[in-house]
Amino acid sequence: MDTTLLNAWNRGGSSSANLQDTQVDKKKIVKANNVILDNISLNPNEMGTLYVSFNFLTKEITDKEKYRYHVIQKDSETGEIMGGETFEIKKNERPLFVADAGNNIQAEKNQIVTLNATDISETAIYNWYDENGNLIFTGKDFAVSQETTKKYKLEVVALDGFKDYSEVEVQITPYKFITMSPNPANSDITLQYDIENSSSAYFVIVGLNNNINNNYILNTSSTQKTINITNYPTGQYSVVLIVDGQVIASKNLIKN
Repeated sequence: MDTTLLNAWNRGGSSSANLQDTQVDKKKIVKANNVILDNISLNPNEMGTLYVSFNFLTKEITDKEKYRYHVIQKDSETGEIMGGETFEIKKNERPLFVADAGNNIQAEKNQIVTLNATDISETAIYNWYDENGNLIFTGKDFAVSQETTKKYKLEVVALDGFKDYSEVEVQITPYKFITMSPNPANSDITLQYDIENSSSAYFVIVGLNNNINNNYILNTSSTQKTINITNYPTGQYSVVLIVDGQVIASKNLIKN
């Protein structure tokens, strides 16, 4: 709808049937037959415009080549037809394309990752939507940073109206083994980590060339722990963070 028509529809109570909202107030998506924009209240001598466009999903293409779509304007009180328009849509044969948002991505909390849409080798629009269906970016590639696992939907629209969708999930590892210093070490090592909202966590230090195997329980509200390794034999060790029974990460340590 143009602004005039949108305002007139809003004045009449914004009543509708078989329409889906989009991020843009003026733009709606037809969800079924017999769509209604009801109680459009135009002022005297006021004229509004309704724009209609059509798309074909490449995954649902049939052999049918022609379609008709009727837009009818009726008097809301008497039901009398005041005007209308019939659209004839001709679907041309063309090579079909597949939208590809790439493989799911593993990332740490607040890590910046880039979502990449595969180019379909023709002029097209690449739209990215969040889990609520909101358009958040237009373009092939864009960077995201988040604290929890989220899905994104890619919409690829060719100039002739053919389109396809793809999804990608950015899976966030909720816990993180951040740093260990110093390394090599003689006495104390300081471990930094993120185990927020976990139930239990601990470090395991395992000797790679001896029988050392020690656990160090962590306070789940902490972010740092210092461990004294003075009595550890010289050699190589693996320092492993385990949270809620799952191995999160490990780092190699050299004891001088």
